[in-house]
Amino acid sequence: MIPSYLERFTLVCVVALLCSLTIHANGNADNWKSHWIWTDEEQAADMLLARRTFFLEEMPESAQLRITASSVYKLYVNGQYVGRGPARSAPHHQAFDELNITGRLRKGRNVVAARVHYQRGSIAYHHEGRAGLLVQMDLMDGNGREWTVGTDGSWKVLEDPAWDSESPMLSRFHLEVADRMDMRRAVGDWTSVDFNDASWSKATSLMRKVGWPSVQKNAKPQVLTPPWTRLEKRDLPMLVEELVQPLHEEDSSLINLDDLNLNGSKAGDLQMMLFDFGEVVNGVPVLDIVGSPGAVLHVVYAPYLVYGKVTPQTVQSVLADQIVLSGKRDKWEAMYFKPTRYLALVVEGSSQPIKLHSLGLRTVKYPFELAGYFETPEDPWFAACWSAAARTIDVCTTDAYTDNYRERRQYVQTAYYAAIGNHWTFGDSALMRRCLKQAAEEQEANGLMPAYAPRHGDDFMVILDSNTAWIRGLHDYLLYSGDYQTVRDLLPAGRRLMQFLLSYTNDLGMLDNPPYSYWLDHADLDRRGANMCMNGHFLGALQDWAELLEWMEDPEASAIASKAEKLTLSLHKYLWNHEKGLFCDAYIDGRQSTMFSEHANAMALATGVASQRQADRIAKELLKEDWKNYIKRDSGITVVT
Repeated sequence: MIPSYLERFTLVCVVALLCSLTIHANGNADNWKSHWIWTDEEQAADMLLARRTFFLEEMPESAQLRITASSVYKLYVNGQYVGRGPARSAPHHQAFDELNITGRLRKGRNVVAARVHYQRGSIAYHHEGRAGLLVQMDLMDGNGREWTVGTDGSWKVLEDPAWDSESPMLSRFHLEVADRMDMRRAVGDWTSVDFNDASWSKATSLMRKVGWPSVQKNAKPQVLTPPWTRLEKRDLPMLVEELVQPLHEEDSSLINLDDLNLNGSKAGDLQMMLFDFGEVVNGVPVLDIVGSPGAVLHVVYAPYLVYGKVTPQTVQSVLADQIVLSGKRDKWEAMYFKPTRYLALVVEGSSQPIKLHSLGLRTVKYPFELAGYFETPEDPWFAACWSAAARTIDVCTTDAYTDNYRERRQYVQTAYYAAIGNHWTFGDSALMRRCLKQAAEEQEANGLMPAYAPRHGDDFMVILDSNTAWIRGLHDYLLYSGDYQTVRDLLPAGRRLMQFLLSYTNDLGMLDNPPYSYWLDHADLDRRGANMCMNGHFLGALQDWAELLEWMEDPEASAIASKAEKLTLSLHKYLWNHEKGLFCDAYIDGRQSTMFSEHANAMALATGVASQRQADRIAKELLKEDWKNYIKRDSGITVVT
């Protein structure tokens, strides 16, 4: 039956209204009056100073400020530091923060200021990365009158003259950089109300610069412009910041000078101080210091001692900032946090003694609250292990489960494991929800998901086992949170992913020679054909997916459960070697691999593929006393690394 003209018109109106409501609910274009700004983009500035003064005839009843940036901002209101952000995100789902700044304003002249660092090389799903700042302050007076102060061409901007654009990355795995600052060129008090910004440039409003046809000459700037094609309000709690003091000063002879670029200076020519904060925290130093003009201050961060020394070389990262002193009283705070217990100050080239007025560490912490506990009076080491695990999750988490020492990436498989520990210790679900959503936002058309998200650079890293971890993480998220709505939203991504994995199964139901890499371990495993370890991960995903669909009352649940049962039987039958009494590494073209590993057999035990009788034989073989060299046992079995 063909609908009438009126019915079609009504349908179009309803659809348009729903789309409008959806956009509004997600914080997109219709409730933003601001647009993205930067300096002249031809200058390729990495560090931006931006400010906007405005006058208030009376104090507002409310002032809500929304802010985001590519890539990191520090916000100031009337000279006072407010906080930093945004939460890690890809520009196609750019996260913004919303802050209540009512109490920070005053009658008369006010200023909002931000320092923004752009991480070079960051690219979006379809577009290259781009430096930008977006701010909107919505104010309302006692009579209900509303007005907005937001980023546009009226803002004043300056490329920070003290910042070295060649600042090195902390590690090759992420885009945060070390500070390289020349305080002789620093702009003082630029966040204050009384600062004179007359010499600063007007901000450039950013327009679309990709795609054909190009932007029309009469086009106006808008909040959604590539690569920022969607805005989403931060769905994680704001990080807690606290200024802490060192517990005590340590002997400076513990500083390893060999790993510092000292331009030929000798130990006797240096002034050194070493401070101990008592435990590992994530933070940035806040220094008030005086030294000779041109003297170089090296700030070294160490989460632990290496061979009894403090060194900036930590697990393929170089945790050190370098500041050129002005000769006056320099107040400096680093841009990016580092994992720190020991903080060393090494000064070269100062003709006068260094005067340290103050030193603190502004810690950056996810607001975990301990919700669970574990007691084993008969085995206290087990409870100690539990406590260490909880502490590890805490110190390795900021706005995602990461490795703050080395990579800082939000790996899908790591987040799956960490979320389990998080549930039983802290009971937080926001981090896992964020990880699941961000991986799904980077999903490719064929269903493949990246190993970490949001991605940066041109590295869409593929680790096939991390895809199975996404499925298992979605299952656990619903189990622990009861958040059916998020799972419903992510279910289509899960279906595409499971269809993708199932497309590489053979007649026995096993993943067989998938054309993608998988991780498993740094070990000598037979990865050909139907690999036992990869299929163990796949089996766990099938079982969890079947149970998840059952919870969602999805009719496909039983079919997936049948596939899991088939895979279990196939692994049990075709990878068990009766002569060895072990599961082999792989089943290749109808024949068993001649390679055996602890990995494959541990997977058989963990997944229930092994029968009780098989498990007994495996245990007997693996518990034999022989020489273990961390690679192969005397029997030829590959050892877990």
